[in-house]
Amino acid sequence: MKGFLTMKVLGIVSEYNPFHNGHKLHIEKSKKSTGCDFVIAVMSGNFVQRGEPAIFDKWTRTRSALINGVDMVIEIPVSFATASAEFFAECSVRILENSGIIDTISFGSECGNVDYIEKISDILYNEPTEFKELIKEELSKGLTFPVARSKALKKLSCVPKDVLENPNNILGIEYLKALKKINSSITPFTLLREVSHYNSKDMTGFISSATSIREGIKKGDVEASLMAVPENCRGLYKSVMKKGISPIFPDDMSDFLNYKLRMSTPSQIESILDVTEGLENRIINAMTENYSFSDMCSYIKSKRYTFTRIQRVLSHIILDITKKDTKTYIDNGFSQYIRVLGFRKDSSHLLSSLIKNSKIPVITNLKNAGNQLDTLGMKMLEKEIQTTDIYMALCPDKSNSSIRKEFTEPMVII
Repeated sequence: MKGFLTMKVLGIVSEYNPFHNGHKLHIEKSKKSTGCDFVIAVMSGNFVQRGEPAIFDKWTRTRSALINGVDMVIEIPVSFATASAEFFAECSVRILENSGIIDTISFGSECGNVDYIEKISDILYNEPTEFKELIKEELSKGLTFPVARSKALKKLSCVPKDVLENPNNILGIEYLKALKKINSSITPFTLLREVSHYNSKDMTGFISSATSIREGIKKGDVEASLMAVPENCRGLYKSVMKKGISPIFPDDMSDFLNYKLRMSTPSQIESILDVTEGLENRIINAMTENYSFSDMCSYIKSKRYTFTRIQRVLSHIILDITKKDTKTYIDNGFSQYIRVLGFRKDSSHLLSSLIKNSKIPVITNLKNAGNQLDTLGMKMLEKEIQTTDIYMALCPDKSNSSIRKEFTEPMVII
């Protein structure tokens, strides 16, 4: 490793929404299995890939990770933190690659078999003629492209059919595809997910999904829900809830969404990322009969557009994440910087190594960012600042919401 020949660093793409026992187990097992000494988590900020606000703010989630085995947390810019699996994964992998200090990327999967994931990612990356022909054949049956592609992959890859039906497997496939695309030397490693399914709303004890924990907190079952998070996180989560900073849920965005929709023209909505094939008209029709964020998602979703896809679209409308801006970021390498949200003091040499080896600017203090970033980088960072302002306005106790929190909240150091 550059500057630290004996140091091996593990990269994890995460959301920690919230950090729970399964995450801690993943970190511990990944370090042991890969022989890595340090862990860097690339994490979504205040909005996540499902197209909703994180239940706890990014500084709280950063702290929860740092006290449970992560040595440094880096933020995924919001344009990609809320994007499709493909863009979310590629941006995250590029951040790890651009850091210049990552040896291995570890991710959880429902199959626990990196060879299966490798086979599928190879097909998606190389797009052999047979694959393209199979897609055409399936499309001729009237199937949507995602379904046609999935069926073609199942036929060509000869892997168990459920490999392509689980969200963490899909993300794993996208991670490996991104590694191939940028010719990265980072080694992929996967662990079988423990017990609870990613989208399960049911608490299953010590290891429960983040979805079930959020659902439990939303229902008021705080104590029972927090049994599924590390003991040292319980007081942290209770503290921000007591202050009225958290929890935040999708329907808390309803007022913002209705305002934005009523102030937007169809062409403005059409310019938003992921709005395709006249979806703007369906969205406009939805607001005449629905008010809450979740009701609108339910009204708009269809066989072609999943509930989660619609959540992402509506969040992009609220945050004004456009196709044009996102394409510009993609054309220029996705993330324009590496933004450190926090690190452990006893791993401070990791920060020094990052600053020395990173291929893109490393931001540790927003006040100095103007001297480090070009116009495009500043545009991306300003979107992050605006997004956090919106997030803080969603706080349960408005008297505790802090506008311009990006400038008042220091980097988390423990």
